[in-house]
Amino acid sequence: MSYETITYEQPVNELVRVCLRLEHIFKQIHLFATEPIPQNVHIIIKLIIDLLNLLDRPDLKNKLIKELNRQIINFNQLRNIDDIDQLKLSDTIKQFEQSARYCLSIPGKLMQHLRNNEFLAHIRQNLLNPGGDSCIDLPDYHYWLQLPWETQKQQLHFWLEQFNDIKQAIFLLINTIRDSAESKCQIGEKGFYHASLDTHVPCQLIRVALDSRLHLFPEISVGKYHMSIRFLIPSLDTRPKQTEEDIEFELICCVI
Repeated sequence: MSYETITYEQPVNELVRVCLRLEHIFKQIHLFATEPIPQNVHIIIKLIIDLLNLLDRPDLKNKLIKELNRQIINFNQLRNIDDIDQLKLSDTIKQFEQSARYCLSIPGKLMQHLRNNEFLAHIRQNLLNPGGDSCIDLPDYHYWLQLPWETQKQQLHFWLEQFNDIKQAIFLLINTIRDSAESKCQIGEKGFYHASLDTHVPCQLIRVALDSRLHLFPEISVGKYHMSIRFLIPSLDTRPKQTEEDIEFELICCVI
């Protein structure tokens, strides 16, 4: 498509769903951290807490290790194929192996050492309540927010550095999945599209690219055997309605 598009994504399994949410938070942190103003400190702290909450799942580390090792096997099968850049392939395999080793080296849950930090744990606990981050409930945090910006920045940099390895693993996996398929032009007849899925080669991520000029957004539903997309007219006051127009869009089913 020559015009600008908006891309929407729908994960097909829980691991990809969690990885997409982690990626979203990491990108938000990068956005606020590159703007060096004290007002962003509280936002970054909340985002760090969001990361810790997502990474607290007891099954996440094992699922991530399993998927990283599966990708290593997949890429190793491409060795000695003439049409493939072997240097780039070797570098990709090394990155997956490095991420898998990192996850294997961690005792317990991912980032457990930061969850054990008393200061962050106190903030995390109080953020479960609306307005729980006020000076009423967190006088120590309120004090910390009044410290010089350089002091806060150094501490934030230290905490964020702790996420570098897991961030690398998440971005590597998600970008690999995204790059695993090419887009195909499809038509949603009267605002609806339906297709069967190949159960022998499970899809991991559905991506829909839609013309930004259209006053529409997709509602993507994915099951084990089928997927469907409804193109809806957004509304701030009423329930969105499905358009009755035929909609051209780009569909990417990421299978790897």
